[in-house]
Amino acid sequence: ANASVAIPVAGKGGIPLSGAAAALVTLHVVTPAKAGGLQVYRPDQPRPSSPTVLQFAAKQTTSNVVLAPISGGNIEVHNSSAGATTLVVDIDGYVPATAVGTPTTKGTARYVRNIVDGGVGDQATMTAEGQADAANGNAFVLLHIGAQSTDKAGVVLSATEKKLTYPQLVTALQAYRTGFAAGGHTGRIAVATNNSGDNWSAYTGADRGTDWATKVIQPLRTGAPAGVDVIGAADFEAGFASTEPQAESWKNQFLANMPGSNEALVFIGSADFCAKTWTAGSACNFGWTYQKLYGLAGGARTLALPQVYFGYMATEWAEINATGGGQLHFLGALTEFASDTGTLEPVQGFTALSRAVSSITATPIDSMVADLRIDA
Repeated sequence: ANASVAIPVAGKGGIPLSGAAAALVTLHVVTPAKAGGLQVYRPDQPRPSSPTVLQFAAKQTTSNVVLAPISGGNIEVHNSSAGATTLVVDIDGYVPATAVGTPTTKGTARYVRNIVDGGVGDQATMTAEGQADAANGNAFVLLHIGAQSTDKAGVVLSATEKKLTYPQLVTALQAYRTGFAAGGHTGRIAVATNNSGDNWSAYTGADRGTDWATKVIQPLRTGAPAGVDVIGAADFEAGFASTEPQAESWKNQFLANMPGSNEALVFIGSADFCAKTWTAGSACNFGWTYQKLYGLAGGARTLALPQVYFGYMATEWAEINATGGGQLHFLGALTEFASDTGTLEPVQGFTALSRAVSSITATPIDSMVADLRIDA
């Protein structure tokens, strides 16, 4: 009654730990003892004489949406009633104090669906694409191939029925590597598979991980031009074919077969079938959890480039990072606006991830975004 209270909102419901100017909140006065009103103001400023943002009658629960200024991570609320009341605050959103800068490192990504057998035509196509990506100044390129085929012979290009053997794939990607390095251009090329291929009992996760390392990435690293680094990438998701332990086995064996101590893997999976809300430690479908996704996306020699096609996907990855201890090495964000204009644009995806992660932890994010296009 006739008192003020500072309510901490920074780090709650998606509001960043710092850098938020105001919180959009719904205030609920629950069964107040007597009639009165609420004022909302900056905690570091004197309470104004007006205005009252919410008038309420005795014993009646009343609500209103308010844009409340933040200072020191708090908002200040004053109850002008002569009777006590319970106050419930729902966070609906916030106003950032500053803009997130445009990513400084240029990256791009391709769904590779336009090669057939690694022959002369494929090599010409891939050389031209490598040259184009270099000419655009990209320091990072993701080449998303598709699933490893159950017959253990090679791959099936994503969203197609096109099959290539591992040697055919390597020949085509060597041509891309050559085009990318033309003129002395340097950078990192990540070559991705996913866990959508069926029958992980016949072709185990351990065998698939070993083969991706020894039959794809290592041959591409051999003879790579100076300054061009080729690493693996994994688009592992709960909704695809493998279990989480099978995906984990893939990662462990892939890294075990990649010599050296530098980063060797980029995790590019989504957190589909997990909670889309601010719910730390949430379980996902098919036996996956935030903690397990944290293990796949983090750890030694692993970078995280999570899919951020919609705002909730940034929320999921902020929670995954916090659940595991906030130590993911975020390379940046992966968007697919070039493939689907109904999704977030590249800078929007990067901004969403940056703000979501910073709402719970102080985990830094490398300044890069890669946008997936379809090469069909």
